[in-house]
Amino acid sequence: MKKLILSTLLVLTLMLTTQMNSQTKEGLFFSLNTGYSFGTSKQVGVVNNSTQLNGSNDRLENIESSFGKGLNIGGAIGYMFNKNVGAELGINYLIGGKTTGTSTRLSGLREERTYSAKMLQFKPTLIISAGMEKINPYAKFGLLIGSGSISLENTNTFGSNVNFIKGTIDGGTAFGFHAGIGINYTINPKISLFGELNMVNMSYAPTKGKITENNTNGVNNLINANVKDTDIEFVDSFNDGDATPSTSPRKQLKTNYAFGSFGFNFGIKYSL
Repeated sequence: MKKLILSTLLVLTLMLTTQMNSQTKEGLFFSLNTGYSFGTSKQVGVVNNSTQLNGSNDRLENIESSFGKGLNIGGAIGYMFNKNVGAELGINYLIGGKTTGTSTRLSGLREERTYSAKMLQFKPTLIISAGMEKINPYAKFGLLIGSGSISLENTNTFGSNVNFIKGTIDGGTAFGFHAGIGINYTINPKISLFGELNMVNMSYAPTKGKITENNTNGVNNLINANVKDTDIEFVDSFNDGDATPSTSPRKQLKTNYAFGSFGFNFGIKYSL
């Protein structure tokens, strides 16, 4: 009889504990996600189209560009303090889409410039959850810390001659904010699926650049190049008349590039 009572109490205790954990949803969790972002904080002046109409007249057209657009993949580790409040540290990798501008001259010279970006982002995030069981709405917001790069490919074509230049600008750290809303769908106590709409507000100012490739009809033009020819240091101010040694990078003013976006993510969550 005592064994039956003890067994019954043990089962009831386990059931109560399970029910409490289910209701409070406290504990550690991991998640994986992927999605796509559309550029929002677009800027002009980085990429444009140019068409020569006659010997002294060109038609110029700005192209709006945002380096925050593109595919992103990531994951997070987090902890729910109770059914309504939690926190997570997310890591996201942005594979940016391309933006292309062209220049056409009456002589037949055509230039094509293509920009694209990549960025590794760290996302300390506060989670506010409705605390519902099966279908659970939630909101997120937090900081965004990024380490990125922007690639440039420039192709000049004149008749059968093709000059190709490739370079990268990077260095420095980007800071911003992110926010989003989502719905979590519980499959079982351990596994759930989620979908999110999210927004990013961020800009990025690289600190250095380098020409990594320059060839004409396949012939390498960088064989005898020095540091001044291939490297750039982006600064807040400099004297334009100062001579740059061949062993030092040439200086240019910093530029802030827009990485703002609005997009969607979906993924899977595993709770311990």
